[in-house]
This record gives sequence, structure tokens and C-alpha cells, in this order.
Amino acid sequence: MAITFLIFLFPLPLILKQDILQCDAVDPADVAAIVKTVVRALAVYGTAAFREMIKNCMSQDLSWKVSD
Repeated sequence: MAITFLIFLFPLPLILKQDILQCDAVDPADVAAIVKTVVRALAVYGTAAFREMIKNCMSQDLSWKVSD
């Protein structure tokens, strides 16, 4: 889900064109954190908890009409 969201926000051809994916070094801690997050996401995907998250997110009013 997160990966799909990122691809939606940043289409791959645009990323490659702008050399955003280019880096000199990758921190192993960052790689471990991404792997941990993807594993957690895959464990929840398609479950009742996942459907509840979708329901909760979609029920929020994120319009400009809402004021703090």
C-alpha cells in the first residue's frame, strides 16, 4: 500500500528523470527500517484490521470546512 502511494505521488519516470533515486551511500539502518515497515504492512494487508483502517481513514473529514 505504501509503495503504491509513493508511486502515485512520484511517478517512476519522473523520479528517474530527476535523478532523485541517485545516492552515494545507503544507511543499513534505513534499509532495515524499510524492510520492517513493509513486513508489518504485508502482515496486516487484507485483514479485518486493514479494512478497519480504511474505514477510519475514509470517514475523516479532511475538507477545508473543518477547523481546529
